[in-house]
Amino acid sequence: LDQGGDQEHNGHSDRAPDIQLTPSLFQAHSPKCFIINEWHDNICKRSFPTIYPATGEVICQVAEADKADVDKALKAAWEALRFGSPCRLLLSRLADAIERDTAYLAELETLDNGKLYVVSYSVGMHMVVKCLRLSARLPPASGMPSRTT
Repeated sequence: LDQGGDQEHNGHSDRAPDIQLTPSLFQAHSPKCFIINEWHDNICKRSFPTIYPATGEVICQVAEADKADVDKALKAAWEALRFGSPCRLLLSRLADAIERDTAYLAELETLDNGKLYVVSYSVGMHMVVKCLRLSARLPPASGMPSRTT
């Protein structure tokens, strides 16, 4: 515990910084799917708005992924988790980046779904980092599970 009574994790305080949520502050790129550290055009070329629940304001457009996009992402993810894959290091670096930008990402999470900012900041981002770090260390899976459609 620091002198203010806030718990610290990896040098970061659990105390959420004061913020003013403003959807218009967030600039989004053209909607694409992010697969293994690269942006890809989605196959169906459709997108949908993500809405700030408090005001109904559009935050940005998000790429819509259809079955082919999801299959592409799953195949890439399974390849990435193979033993010796450099993508395991990318997962660790992604966790580092999320820790660095926790306040900004917590704002986006709060804008997107309306949960309390303190929950996004203190719990949500912390759990994402833990999952990424765990995934980077897990032994490789024995094989891709069959998918029922």
